[in-house]
Amino acid sequence: MEVVQQRGSFREPVVAKQYRVDFGVPHVRFGIEVDGLEVHGTRTAAIRDRVRRRDLRSVGWDLAEYTAAEILRRPATVAKEITAEIRRREKTLDALALRPSTLL
Repeated sequence: MEVVQQRGSFREPVVAKQYRVDFGVPHVRFGIEVDGLEVHGTRTAAIRDRVRRRDLRSVGWDLAEYTAAEILRRPATVAKEITAEIRRREKTLDALALRPSTLL
């Protein structure tokens, strides 16, 4: 499972825009965002975030959004949720491609 672990290191071009995700798993088009009120807590930021999510979904990306507090309080649960979603997306891609690994 390839995960880009550096914050902001993966960019996805969308309709002449480029977006960065905090952590990206490009092979399944899945991103993990760590949101805080400092950056995402205004009306303008909320509107910008919604547009961004729609744009990313339009090119096949899904995002899991967590607060830093959630990650610090429930690290095992967050990791389990993220891992389950990545595996689900990998299985879906395998089934669509009819890869031999899914036929066993």
